[in-house]
Amino acid sequence: MERNRRLLEDVRKTEELLSQSQMTDPHLLSLETQYWVSVEAQIPTWQGSLLGTAPGPGPALVPDPARPPRKAQQRSAAAKDPSRPPLPRPRGPL
Repeated sequence: MERNRRLLEDVRKTEELLSQSQMTDPHLLSLETQYWVSVEAQIPTWQGSLLGTAPGPGPALVPDPARPPRKAQQRSAAAKDPSRPPLPRPRGPL
């Protein structure tokens, strides 16, 4: 909790310093605008997590006990042939 308070304090100080300096480069202004547009677009996704009423939108850090563990997949003999490129890794759910 103390760490979060210090980080928030540092962010506020940095914001204050940045707001005092003038950004005249159009590229920087465009980047800032794009950043805030992306932040605002993500607010509904993260709102429950930020308010402490729901988990974050990322994968759970603690495995769900109701879900059985995944079994390792056996690779085919073709994947062991050094003349062939390796098989792609299986992707998790998106």
